[in-house]
Amino acid sequence: MNTYLNLEIKRTLLIAIEILLFSSFIWALVFWFRKTLQVKRWELSVIKISGIVFVFAHLYAAFTHKLPINSIYIAGIVLLLISAFLFFAALHSFKEAPGVAFVNEILVGLNTNGPYQYIRHPFYTSYILAWLGGAITSGNYWLIITLVIIVYIYYKAATEEETLWLSGCQAEEYAKYMNTTGKFLPIFFNPIKIHVAQLTKEHDLQHYKSNYFKLTNVSIPDDYLKRNKVYGFYNSTGLIGGFVIGISSPFRTVELFANPVLHDNLNKFLNGGNKVCEVCCFWHVKGISFINSMFIWFTMAKKVNEKDKHFFLGGTNVFGLANLYAYPKYAHLISESDVNSKPAWIFIAWKKFSFMSAIHVMIYKITKIIKTKLHIKCETCIHFEKQYIDSVAKELGSKIQLCDGNLFTNFETI
Repeated sequence: MNTYLNLEIKRTLLIAIEILLFSSFIWALVFWFRKTLQVKRWELSVIKISGIVFVFAHLYAAFTHKLPINSIYIAGIVLLLISAFLFFAALHSFKEAPGVAFVNEILVGLNTNGPYQYIRHPFYTSYILAWLGGAITSGNYWLIITLVIIVYIYYKAATEEETLWLSGCQAEEYAKYMNTTGKFLPIFFNPIKIHVAQLTKEHDLQHYKSNYFKLTNVSIPDDYLKRNKVYGFYNSTGLIGGFVIGISSPFRTVELFANPVLHDNLNKFLNGGNKVCEVCCFWHVKGISFINSMFIWFTMAKKVNEKDKHFFLGGTNVFGLANLYAYPKYAHLISESDVNSKPAWIFIAWKKFSFMSAIHVMIYKITKIIKTKLHIKCETCIHFEKQYIDSVAKELGSKIQLCDGNLFTNFETI
């Protein structure tokens, strides 16, 4: 009898907390958040519909499913209580209600009070903790599916909001704010210590240009930065590197990493850049952690994937990087030559494999770490496959002639 009462008390407590929490979320969405700003209606509808469905799923599980052992139950209840505390603390930190999720206009009035001192999106963190706590406490782990969907929705919303902040009049202030706070967790819990921002303002572009020159002793033309997409990576010390997505010929990659006698032929092979974009990047901070390094690679893959191009181009005059670029089976060498008495390489890859290429880079880095620990010599893997290049040339509307099976000596447009 006592065991039955204990189970009923636990179930009643869980249901009461969930009803209080979910009804508070619904109240805020319907009555509190400002809807006078432009919003993406479709995305907001997804939040409303999925929220209603998931609330019923969680409450149904709380009423009917066998509860887990005490330790797991208590852990779930703690998460639900933290979610409630965070939600009401974030609510209290505003003098007037902020815009609802998926706002579609420039944001102003940065709030750094309450939980916003430590995390940039405490409401979203609260929602995520609520869905996680509900799944754990009910013992129905199929509800983790609702958590995955919610995390995706709110990660997308948070990222879009940050892009709007970095495009507005408080962009510089927000960039500094990002250096001291985490997206969903306080920065000391967050393994990713880097954030990315698109650079559009003149002083940001000039800062990028001066940092690039200090590292490479090569100047970037102003018009190149203005007509292409420029992104900077920042940590607590400021700008640590960045990349440019170039979308038209002549390509800077060809200019920097191919012998001048090959420039015309390479640009002909790339056929005016109608189907090719390039990624030109630089870094001036060493010792970036593996997780942050992979964040950088996947960010670049995401930005490349957004372009309406079939291929992306990259080059280097550092052998270690060339080895890294060559590792993914989707990336292949199209030029190897001496530039200013240094060897240089240019690679091309299908854009649709940009994320797979980033995964291959991750595998390469893990393999290299393991081999280093085991004192195994890392083999080089710069390679060339004519069959692959023939398919690339056909897609670009070009044809090629090879010399020594590795260097291109002539390109013609079909």
